[in-house]
Amino acid sequence: MPNITVRAAAEGMPNYPRNPHRFAFVRKLLMRWSSRAENASVVQSSVQESFMNQHVDRRQLVAGTAFAAIASSSTAFARPVNPATSGSEPDPALLALEAKFMAEWEKQLAMQPEHNAAERRFFDALPERPIEPEPTDEERALFAGMRVAEFDDKTHPHNVLSAKRRREFKERKAAYDAERKDVEQRTGYARMDRAYTRQIFRAGRAADKVLFHPARSLADLAVKARIHKVWDYDSEKAAEALFADVARLSKNERKARAPKAA
Repeated sequence: MPNITVRAAAEGMPNYPRNPHRFAFVRKLLMRWSSRAENASVVQSSVQESFMNQHVDRRQLVAGTAFAAIASSSTAFARPVNPATSGSEPDPALLALEAKFMAEWEKQLAMQPEHNAAERRFFDALPERPIEPEPTDEERALFAGMRVAEFDDKTHPHNVLSAKRRREFKERKAAYDAERKDVEQRTGYARMDRAYTRQIFRAGRAADKVLFHPARSLADLAVKARIHKVWDYDSEKAAEALFADVARLSKNERKARAPKAA
């Protein structure tokens, strides 16, 4: 699925690719961070690494490679080895599931422009996110002179100043959160995001029905590969289904090749 750039600058975060399958969870989580200014570069690099340097194990690699090979091969189904496992025609039930997925997918695509527009309005109207201030020089000086026995003394000047700083930030953060919810409603983003998320779930369920439908021929696998090129299945989930299909096809192939009893 194509990535959609999210304008997160209003939240003090860099733009980064968003996968609609994830329902903007990471983006919404990041918006609530209260990272200090000195950690901005660390936050930015961690966001980039989370998307660009994801762990890929052997199982995920096999699944992705296998689906890519099935989807890109133009001759994989031209010369079936055995009709029992390499039928030239897919299962009609699987084709029906493919059609249902494509219908849900088209609905999702149709909603994207309106959702993106609402998201832009939301970020444009969003107030600046408050940043928790660092301890003042006075706080640091008072802390340097504290004895261990005074750490829990709420009346100590350092603890009084520190508590006041945290309390004021908490108040600003609460005001920001309230304003953010109001902006979500005023811009129509809350309503549109709920509807878009529901449609993503519907499309995801339809895609999973295709993925986990038992494949009994290479032509059936080709149907799943077509959906994978559009939906980009989760590698772990795809591996689970693909390995089950391969085991089933292998079992059917052995049965077909076994000599028949006289």
